[in-house]
Amino acid sequence: MIDTGSSADVLFYDAFKRMGFTKALLKQEGTPLIGFAGETTYSLESIELAVTAREVKKIVEFIVTDRPAPFNTILGRP
Repeated sequence: MIDTGSSADVLFYDAFKRMGFTKALLKQEGTPLIGFAGETTYSLESIELAVTAREVKKIVEFIVTDRPAPFNTILGRP
């Protein structure tokens, strides 16, 4: 999902695990996140991953959270 108003790039922990990553790769974070309905949750940690969209490659810092969601990630746009 791309959220053009998002101030964070979020990767849900379930998707993180399915990608074959381990918790050892995560940096300690604990960032508060405000959800779509206004609820507050805290991230587990963060990870920097290479993202490619068409010919553009960029290193993106994702906040990893363990909340159920119908999608795998939320990509914000600056």
